[in-house]
Amino acid sequence: MNSIKKTAVILLLQILFIQSGWSLEIEGTISGVQSEGPVYIFIVTKEEMSTPAAGRYMQVLNPAPGADTIKYSFSNIPAGTYGIRIFQDLNSNGKLDKGLFGPSEPWDLSWTENKKIIPEFKDISFYLSENRIIDFGLKK
Repeated sequence: MNSIKKTAVILLLQILFIQSGWSLEIEGTISGVQSEGPVYIFIVTKEEMSTPAAGRYMQVLNPAPGADTIKYSFSNIPAGTYGIRIFQDLNSNGKLDKGLFGPSEPWDLSWTENKKIIPEFKDISFYLSENRIIDFGLKK
């Protein structure tokens, strides 16, 4: 009988932990937005960092005409280590275009370390354990 009670308590704790871990939010603003072209926001894990235009969570936002700032919000995210990458697709081809010296469209990352030409996951990652507000400024 003791092992059944222990199993039931462990199962209940696991259910409560899983449910509480799925209620986190990330929100903020993105400034430097131009009037044409969708803004792509990706929340990435280490595994997804190396895949362009991919992420665990994604949103595509269309800025209002004349707006230079937009708001974003993600909810129901479990606790964990993530990074965020954003770009505005000015020519609406579904990808971040690159020039000779880097991106040719506005972009930003959730920088936590010194900025590098080619960032690694550790440079943009943060541990999400509570709701967070993260603001971005697109740059070209």
